[in-house]
Amino acid sequence: LSHSDIGGYTATPGRHRTRELLMRWMELSALSDVVFRTHQGNRPLHNAQPWDTPELLDHLRDFARLHRALAPYRAELMRESSLTGMPLTRPLFMHYPHDVVASRVATQFLVGRDILAAPVMDRKTSRVHVYLPPGDTWLDVWTTQQAPAQPTGPRHGHGVWLTVDAPMGWPAVFIRADAGKSATRAAAAMREWAAERGGLPPHRHVAPMDPVEKLVLGLYG
Repeated sequence: LSHSDIGGYTATPGRHRTRELLMRWMELSALSDVVFRTHQGNRPLHNAQPWDTPELLDHLRDFARLHRALAPYRAELMRESSLTGMPLTRPLFMHYPHDVVASRVATQFLVGRDILAAPVMDRKTSRVHVYLPPGDTWLDVWTTQQAPAQPTGPRHGHGVWLTVDAPMGWPAVFIRADAGKSATRAAAAMREWAAERGGLPPHRHVAPMDPVEKLVLGLYG
């Protein structure tokens, strides 16, 4: 089990948490942490706090609700963990040990076997690059649409890099097409949560990553 102080704790002169960092961390924690909590930090007057603005409070409320919506799935993963020792939040290589790309990806994770999350880690961006491992068909949790350019090779081959829209409040999340019942119910709960917020922003873009950008970022091989 793992959890973090949403937004972090330690701030030093010239380095403090911004509103953007706090909001993006809420998105990360709702998907990855067994406990959803924040802390005002060691320099509260210098750090953005959830109560600073109505927007921040709304964001905290929304992602606390998402965290709560995933509680039955986490409970099922805890039962699995008690039998196998597998963590709830997992690096990709735990299920794709022969994929050298999966072994290097550090900006996304699996929640159980079936759900893949890629939270935004960079500043001032509304998109994220997502690596989908080979051997599985992946669906966008929010739309249920199959991700493009699915890998078709053997399980030990490379997967595919996508560029996915991830505006504030809408982290990139995918689910395996043949996911188990508990993960399928979790994805349905996420879509219900999205509908309660008015639905996904229109014109969502999920596409294979631009080859030039992939080369510049060193994401080949």
